[in-house]
Amino acid sequence: MSGVLGWDILNDRFDLHLDERGPSRGLWGFTPGAPVTGRVPDTILPGRQLQAPPRTLFHGRVYIGEKTSGAPLGELVIIYDQVEIPGKGKFPVCVVSELNAVREWKNGTAMAQNNLIATPVINWKPPR
Repeated sequence: MSGVLGWDILNDRFDLHLDERGPSRGLWGFTPGAPVTGRVPDTILPGRQLQAPPRTLFHGRVYIGEKTSGAPLGELVIIYDQVEIPGKGKFPVCVVSELNAVREWKNGTAMAQNNLIATPVINWKPPR
C-alpha cells in the first residue's frame, strides 16, 4: 500500500463520509456486516489528503466492537479493503475508520456519526 499509493501509515489520515449515501454531517444508520462505500468529500483542506483526492471511494464493511464506558451501545468501525482513486484505478488497501460510538439502535441498524477520519494500517482484525 505504501509503495504503490505513496501512503504513510504513520502520518496519513483521510477525512471521509463513512457511507456515501448518508449526510455529510450528523448520524447515519449502519448495518453490521453490510458492505459500505466511503467517499472523500468534495471540499478538503488545502494541502491535505493528496493521496486520496476528493471523490476517492473506499469500499469496505461495517463492524461493531465491544461496549465500553465511552460507548455503552458499542463502537462502530469500518474496515475498507479497496480504494478507487479517480483517474488512477482500484487498489487493495487496509484503511480503518476511527472508533465511532453507536448513539442508538434502530431496527438492527447502528446510528453513528457519518463523517470521520480513517487511517491506513498494516492489518486489522474485525471484532467477533
